[in-house]
Amino acid sequence: MGYMPPEYREGNTAATVAADVYSFGILMIEIATQNRPSWPVKLEGKAMGLVEWAREMVGLNREIEMVYEKIPRDGLIEEEVKEYFRIACMCSSEGWKERPAMKELELIIRTRSGDPVVCLLVLLMLNTRPCGGLAAARKIEAPAHRNPNVKTLLSIGGGNSSATATFTFMASQASSRKSFIDSSISLSRSYIFYALDLDWEYPPTPTEMNNLGSLLNE
Repeated sequence: MGYMPPEYREGNTAATVAADVYSFGILMIEIATQNRPSWPVKLEGKAMGLVEWAREMVGLNREIEMVYEKIPRDGLIEEEVKEYFRIACMCSSEGWKERPAMKELELIIRTRSGDPVVCLLVLLMLNTRPCGGLAAARKIEAPAHRNPNVKTLLSIGGGNSSATATFTFMASQASSRKSFIDSSISLSRSYIFYALDLDWEYPPTPTEMNNLGSLLNE
């Protein structure tokens, strides 16, 4: 299911805060483990989904083993790694009522932002609303200046028709893809964003999937 929450299987495909929190938890697990959420993971010879695997590993107190193998172990603090995955599993709970509210998650991030491992991501959705875009970027920039352990992620897109149409147009031509790439890099460097999250939901045709592939390759 990737980033899509379990309730989508029941036909409830509405965009909700609980669904966003679920996706955030999956993203946390993916970043720390470098395992794709749509690919099976093996535990003792048994193939399972990424979330199930993460819960099993946490239950076995094997959080350190979950961290991507190329990340040096000598810089990891076990308790902080455990807290990171505890939060990730809490956000990616099967039942939407079991996930933390966005305000609660924000409080968790704020209280843990001084930890070198629990450097959770702050998502900025660029849009045309007054609370989004560059005004929000300027507000998010300050914590990264104050604390280099806070990693902010620039997230562009979303599950709405205007975002989908914008992605479709942008990815259709090499010139517009280049403009998007250049401006994203410039914005990320200006406001200290650690990485870029492309949230295109979803390329509906083979042509658009090919255009997305071209964008990612470029």
